[in-house]
Amino acid sequence: MNATTVENQFRRNLSQDRLFIDPSVRVVVAVSTGVDSMVLLHLLEKSLGHERVIVAHVNHELRKQSAQEEMYLQNYCQQHALQLVVTHWPQADHPQTGIEAAARQFRYAFFAQVMADNHVQTLVTAHHQNDQAETMLMKLVRGGQLNQLLGIAWQRPFATGRLLRPLLNLSKATLVQYATAQHLTWFEDATNRDLSIVRNQFRHQIIPAMQHVNHQLLDHLSDYRDQLEDTLMLADEVIDQLVMQNCDVQGRLSIAHIAALPAFKRRMVLQRWLEKRWGVTSVHRDQLDQLDTMARNPAKPQTSYDLSQGGHVVKRYQQLIFEDHQVSDQPNDNVHKSGSVLELNQWYTGAARQLIGVFDQAPEADQQVELWLAPEQWPLSVRHWHSQDRIRLKSGHHQTVRRIMIDQKVDQEARAQQVVVVDRNDQVIWVPGRKVAWLSRPDNYVSYWKHVVLAKKDTEVRGEIR
Repeated sequence: MNATTVENQFRRNLSQDRLFIDPSVRVVVAVSTGVDSMVLLHLLEKSLGHERVIVAHVNHELRKQSAQEEMYLQNYCQQHALQLVVTHWPQADHPQTGIEAAARQFRYAFFAQVMADNHVQTLVTAHHQNDQAETMLMKLVRGGQLNQLLGIAWQRPFATGRLLRPLLNLSKATLVQYATAQHLTWFEDATNRDLSIVRNQFRHQIIPAMQHVNHQLLDHLSDYRDQLEDTLMLADEVIDQLVMQNCDVQGRLSIAHIAALPAFKRRMVLQRWLEKRWGVTSVHRDQLDQLDTMARNPAKPQTSYDLSQGGHVVKRYQQLIFEDHQVSDQPNDNVHKSGSVLELNQWYTGAARQLIGVFDQAPEADQQVELWLAPEQWPLSVRHWHSQDRIRLKSGHHQTVRRIMIDQKVDQEARAQQVVVVDRNDQVIWVPGRKVAWLSRPDNYVSYWKHVVLAKKDTEVRGEIR
């Protein structure tokens, strides 16, 4: 693939609906100085112009070469009139184990901060076709749910915006060839040759061996991934509709209505009900079969089944009910319907004896907090908290909702009923009665951000959320 073909393909990728970048906005690009990210930076400069690109670089201080890479990138950005933001991950903060995961967490927290500081909604990374193949094959070997075989998505929500990967249909060999033709400078990370790392085994041994059998391996895997995505999207629509039709507002699943379905549909309904309604993931095939047998066994109208993932499913005549063993860490949905969109100037049931709402004007309430929200954060929703939920602090760091409740000595029953208000990207902006997120604002935020009042009041009124 020659340089012109690569550039044309890249521009086509950026023009697709899933990756479309508004010509008036800026982007943050993650650059490590490896060949992949240097090609990505070069292509973004040519496609968008240097004034629209912000370069974000993390010096992990893992190698002596890191300082040289940082200096090179500083010179490059100066010569190309590019804005550069650099941070260091001090060696003193490196963990003894799990350093790769910790480095990734640090890196993406930094990228989110750069986006917030510069009021940018788009992060671009250099994941390519080989990365996709490695991820798909590793997922296949490890086992798990079918949707995990989709590997790396072209885009996903990130921070207050989205993360784009416009190189996913370009191979590493193509990127190296392009970089060489364009006389780009890049740096090789020696750890990428370490075969004690599983991904490197796939990169340097397994995939090359498979390509020896069929040199079109990467294209075929990409094609399989696209077919699988389309198929799963269709299946999701069908199964979601079945769950919706056979699940009441308390989350109880009707046995009578699903019993007549074919076995494969019953399994998929049970799996989706547990995953989407109750957050129970990675349910095994044999567990689904046992649940299905229990549900359709007329000899046991009342019984239960313990899930190894936590909690148990209770059968009460013609209904299946999920109950959680660990109330403190796995909240249930017996208070309100999860995922409800919050309309302005309406009260909603947040927990027992508690109403919450978002208002234009301050209402009569026990607690009120003023906040400015960006247009891209709407609509807001309310749902139960998840173990991975976290809230941004004024320092730029984050704190998990679980830690907030531990620090505030919230009892187990109250934890089970705690809700959070999230924005369109599922970022927590308010833990009612506990804490409000700190949001960075541009200088002219008053012109186009919306001022709201977050309000909470205690009441004896109970009921389903609106």
